[in-house]
Amino acid sequence: QISSVAVWIESPYFDDDQRVALALADSLTRMADRSDDPVPDDLWAAVTARYDERQVSALLLQIGTLNLFNRLNVAVKEQADRPSWKQG
Repeated sequence: QISSVAVWIESPYFDDDQRVALALADSLTRMADRSDDPVPDDLWAAVTARYDERQVSALLLQIGTLNLFNRLNVAVKEQADRPSWKQG
C-alpha cells in the first residue's frame, strides 16, 4: 500500500474506509487547489459515517501534523532523501 499512496484513487489496494481517510487528507492538504469548500459536505458525511469522534479527531490531528512538518521542511529546505543531520 505504501508504494501506491500517491495513486490511491486508482489503486485497488485500499478499502473504502482507507479511501475516505485518504480523501480527507488530500482535501486538507490541497486546500489551495480548491476554490470551493475544501472539505465538501459529502466527504465529511462519509468520514463521520465510517469513523467515530475519537477516530476523526485522530485523523485530523495526524493530517494536520504531517502537513505542519511538510511545510516547515519546505521553509528550511530540508529534503527527505538528504536529511541535514546525515550530511557532514
